[in-house]
Amino acid sequence: MVGAHGAGGEIGHLCVNYEETDHCGCGNTGCLEQYASATGITRLANIRLAKDDKASVLRGQEVSAKTVFDAVKADDEVAKEIAEEFGKQEKYFFSMLKRILRKKHSLRTKIRNLFLLH
Repeated sequence: MVGAHGAGGEIGHLCVNYEETDHCGCGNTGCLEQYASATGITRLANIRLAKDDKASVLRGQEVSAKTVFDAVKADDEVAKEIAEEFGKQEKYFFSMLKRILRKKHSLRTKIRNLFLLH
């Protein structure tokens, strides 16, 4: 899909967190991309690391999505908290997508049945 302005199907900019105050690159807040992308995971990690001084292998190194998930594999508690936040927003997105597709299918079925009945 291309859309009218070249951004059709850009699901990364669907809002998954209405409480978010930081702005996405698109100018909105709470976009999926702010959580479920490499830069989003890095952003979540930096926010979490700034929250307190809890020990983590992520401290004292350049943080990236890869280092976060490597730390999760190493059973790092802070990294697991970051992954849980990422997962929470991703879960919300897939739940929303499921409702959209189900409604679309239902609408398609209703339209088809309308034409079959007449």
